[in-house]
Amino acid sequence: MRRWISCMAISLSLLSGTVLAADQNTHEAADRWVQTIDQGNFGQSWKDADAGFQANVSEIQWTQTLQQIAAQTGKMLKREFKSEEVKSDLPGAPAGKFKFVVYQTAFEKAPQVTETVVLIETKDGSWKVTGYFLK
Repeated sequence: MRRWISCMAISLSLLSGTVLAADQNTHEAADRWVQTIDQGNFGQSWKDADAGFQANVSEIQWTQTLQQIAAQTGKMLKREFKSEEVKSDLPGAPAGKFKFVVYQTAFEKAPQVTETVVLIETKDGSWKVTGYFLK
């Protein structure tokens, strides 16, 4: 009995490590993606996004939109992670597992902006950006 409990405790700790790693991977994927935008690599951010994102907006449209936003907000000064939420089966979206990563961000011309990066889990288990919202 004692051996079974030890095995169960080890299994649970390994599982929790897997969940933490998955959460960290999505958070890191979102971080890398917004940093690409911060660096002005708008076309690369489009290329790094999921196919559904790319189907909804062309690379040229995306680049022009981000150029307009950058002109209005200025340079990013500070970004703080606020929350991460898992959602499934969103209205109007393909079936799948989504993560909403939310940041509180300060830009030169917009000191309090809420950034939301929406990621979708791909077939290979990786996470790709499928939405980006500023408020």
